[in-house]
Amino acid sequence: MQGCRDKQEDDIIVPEPFNRLQSDQTFQSSILKRKVSYAVILPEGYDTTNVSYPVIYLLHGFGDDYTAWYKGGKIQQYVDNYRNAIGQVILVMPDGGNSYWVNRYNGQYQIMDMLVNEMTNVIDTAYRTIKDAEARAVMGYSMGGYGALVTVAKNPEVFFTCVSLSMSFRTDSQYLAEPQEIFDYQWGSVFGGRGKSGDERLTPYFMEYSPFHFFNNPDDPSYSSQNYYLACGDDEESLDVTNQELHDLMSTYGIEHTYSTGSGGHSWTYWHREMPKALEFIGNSFGEFKR
Repeated sequence: MQGCRDKQEDDIIVPEPFNRLQSDQTFQSSILKRKVSYAVILPEGYDTTNVSYPVIYLLHGFGDDYTAWYKGGKIQQYVDNYRNAIGQVILVMPDGGNSYWVNRYNGQYQIMDMLVNEMTNVIDTAYRTIKDAEARAVMGYSMGGYGALVTVAKNPEVFFTCVSLSMSFRTDSQYLAEPQEIFDYQWGSVFGGRGKSGDERLTPYFMEYSPFHFFNNPDDPSYSSQNYYLACGDDEESLDVTNQELHDLMSTYGIEHTYSTGSGGHSWTYWHREMPKALEFIGNSFGEFKR
């Protein structure tokens, strides 16, 4: 009898503890024709309720990958510490390589289409999300700051709130002044014009996705009453000029937004300092969807 009891006890399956961080996830993208890596952080109590939640998509910077937000970014710690401000949310961290989060001019790498048309469906199917644009935000830093801005600006039917931290982009004059090697590698491969100089760099595709051009066009989707939050430190060298000029342009054209600046450079030290205000902005933007 004792042996039978031992066998029965050995056969008991102990469920694995719930892990809010769902790391090393992938899905097969038919648009990119490859697997896309991503991570998800679920809210506390997700496993014990039937509640649906707003979603924040977190875009990483140039040279980083999807793990940056939960490693150096410590994003789980921030959403937990500022839960009263942000509410409970699902965090999604896709991998975008060095894409600048926009489709390439030649159609060979449609990263924005993947994010907007595929990944939101993958997440909405796999998790209990609120399937409404006003319950989706995009936050990014550096390259991801530009990605957050342009993704929300161009897709108001899918995303409503943008938080752009130290947006890495260029005014026209900065773009024209880029050294050829840097221009070809970082910009020309995305927006076209590789090997070009002068005004030939300002391709129609670049102007379509430059906020210094699309915010000049009241017929652009970026005028659809989205919520924009821009932040940049005062020790960003050229980027504090870029972000200040964008703030000035948006103010001139009456595009409602919040602009935050303060002491800091291009690092997590500054972005951590901005996080409480950014999360409060997102929480207020979620409105009735805040949990």
